[in-house]
Amino acid sequence: MKIYFETILNTRKAIVALISGLSEAQLNEIPKNFNNNIAWNLGHVMVSQELLCYHLSGLKCNIKYDVIDKFKKGSKPTEEISMNEITSMKALLIDLAYKLEADYNKGIFINYNNYKTSLDVELKSIEDAIAFNLFHEGIHLGAIMQMVKLV
Repeated sequence: MKIYFETILNTRKAIVALISGLSEAQLNEIPKNFNNNIAWNLGHVMVSQELLCYHLSGLKCNIKYDVIDKFKKGSKPTEEISMNEITSMKALLIDLAYKLEADYNKGIFINYNNYKTSLDVELKSIEDAIAFNLFHEGIHLGAIMQMVKLV
């Protein structure tokens, strides 16, 4: 599992580095042929881990439910995200990667409610969720990389 946690952390550090020089306007711009923006992708990565790992394990998420609603699957940007919020999200993105590993090592993930993803992958354990989450974050890293070129 160690490699999964290292890869999640490194993926998130890459996202933060990739967007570090962008303005608030660039982070909120929805590029042509996209239905979301970089700021939304940042929040979505953070929220997806919480839902896949904590919520489906029957545990309380580490972020507020209004934030979850704003960035969960099926949502889209409805308002501009301020630079202060983006800065907080970038820090939380890294912090939550460390927290997931620490909580996993503590053994808090005892139960898991099976979940079938939109790709028809059935998650049956926290290990499945962590592996799928890593794949999911790679997709969004790719989307962010494309958007950076367009904003």
